[in-house]
Amino acid sequence: MKNKPKTIMAAVDLSRHTEAVLEYAVLIARALNARLIIVNVINNRDVEAMKLAARTIEGFSVRLWTETEKKGRRAVLEGILRDSFPEAEDVRIIFRLGVPFREILDALDNEGAEFLIIGPKGKTDDPEVRVGVTTEKVLRRCPVPLLVVRNASDRRKIL
Repeated sequence: MKNKPKTIMAAVDLSRHTEAVLEYAVLIARALNARLIIVNVINNRDVEAMKLAARTIEGFSVRLWTETEKKGRRAVLEGILRDSFPEAEDVRIIFRLGVPFREILDALDNEGAEFLIIGPKGKTDDPEVRVGVTTEKVLRRCPVPLLVVRNASDRRKIL
């Protein structure tokens, strides 16, 4: 490969596909000696729901909820990396707030990532849905090479 990627981004949503995405991301980043960035998006609709809650619950802070959400998600991701991929070094985790597909594409651009790894769908368990809305929108607009990773149990169902 002439122009191998120097920065790889893994977009994860903490669904059942997250570990498979991270497995490939760590493997590819190590093989290419590339930097790995993990991006997780807090969906704007969740933030809007919290804003609504803040209007009715005295003392509720959307900013505090957002910071708590980021800390919890970081702990989960760091735990997965530590327990399943101890060889993963120098991994950066970033969080974005907004519409997931837009934030993933914007993060790619802002971070200068040259390769993206993403799961096929989010938290839906509908077996008829092979590719979720966010993944489809990213697929249509992604300016860099992209790998969509299914978890092992889904791969067996297809065969």
